[in-house]
Amino acid sequence: MAAAGGGDAYVAKLAGLLGGWSGPTEPQLEALAALLKAHSAESTALVAWLREDAAADAWLSRLTGPEAHRPQARLPWPYDTFAALHMQVLGALARGAPGDAYDHQEKLALAFLHAMEEEEFTWSQTVMVALFIDLRRLAVSADRALRAAGQKTHRCDQAADKLRQGFSKVSNDKGKDLSVSKKWSALHLINQIFKLLFSINQLSVGLTNLQRWVDSPLCPNHTQPLERRGFPKSQVVTYQYYSGRLALYEDDFETASRCLQWAFAHCHASATRNKQAILRFLVPVQLLIGRLPSSKLLQKHHLAEEYEDIVGAVRDGNVQQFEIAMAEQYERYARAVNAASQYRCHCQRSRRRCCTRPPFLRRRPCPRCPDSLCLALCTGTLIGSSATVYILCSRSCVRSSSATSSRRSTCLLLRLRTSSS
Repeated sequence: MAAAGGGDAYVAKLAGLLGGWSGPTEPQLEALAALLKAHSAESTALVAWLREDAAADAWLSRLTGPEAHRPQARLPWPYDTFAALHMQVLGALARGAPGDAYDHQEKLALAFLHAMEEEEFTWSQTVMVALFIDLRRLAVSADRALRAAGQKTHRCDQAADKLRQGFSKVSNDKGKDLSVSKKWSALHLINQIFKLLFSINQLSVGLTNLQRWVDSPLCPNHTQPLERRGFPKSQVVTYQYYSGRLALYEDDFETASRCLQWAFAHCHASATRNKQAILRFLVPVQLLIGRLPSSKLLQKHHLAEEYEDIVGAVRDGNVQQFEIAMAEQYERYARAVNAASQYRCHCQRSRRRCCTRPPFLRRRPCPRCPDSLCLALCTGTLIGSSATVYILCSRSCVRSSSATSSRRSTCLLLRLRTSSS
């Protein structure tokens, strides 16, 4: 580990890697990414050295001292800048200052974007993606610290802007050789933007523009289905997952179902947590369009406790059982949507804020039947953050609706939604 000799050993290791630069090869790129990642094993050891060694602070101060005495002076441009900024990131992490760590990481990401303009940096996608992943993670950590201190958060918004800047840089690459085009890293950055904006619940900030790029001639091999264009399969699965969630937010249940089903079917068999995360959105979507998941599927992915009673109530058309099941799962669903802040009212066809926080089971006047009450069911209780509020008619309203009383629907949610529309 570089930490055995501290910062000087880290610089020496980076210099040795660059001295054998040939191409570079994929192992060399992975080694460089590991040396510049804020959360790699190498960096973890360096953070420990920075915390424990009394001489570490003096070493860090030399990074911005007289040029002749800088530890990174032995490295060629732009790696000297990368090394200095990376060590400053680790120094901030060592002293427990996530905000400062983010600021240095932002400078590092922007310095790398600037270097990518050089023709010799056509190989740089692997490292760039690693730097932007760290940027997102550090932004989340910095805002968490600000929130705990009762201050206004802003680092995630800044990180989203920088991610878009990176996406703009790579998505408009004019290189003619597609094999080394920077566009191959665009889907990685799109997924990072999705993940960040979903985490801060800002789903109306240009996400559809990102999707348009995927479907445009600017995307490599755009005439082929996305899974056949040459992007890593893991990134295609991630993209379909977030596209499904975005469609769900926009009430496009068929598109949400299609995207989430594809993501679930192609998710790696060993990624059990990812499959479970997909199902947490796919199961409610399927319920909303009248398709019931099997008990075997729920049990296999350890979701039977969460959904089996609700699915049973929907299958039987039992409103009372449905309300009881929802109330029993209240605490779990409340945790799932704790970060949600934007709600939309389905019944009145508006995007006004009609409730702000749980509880999810509310009684409101029914716009169709003023003398009865409605069950206001927040599908976020099933779906997660970025919830949508649906005003669902109560049993008395369902009975009074000729549109539903004339036939027995197999899906309670469809039945109720029909009567409230």
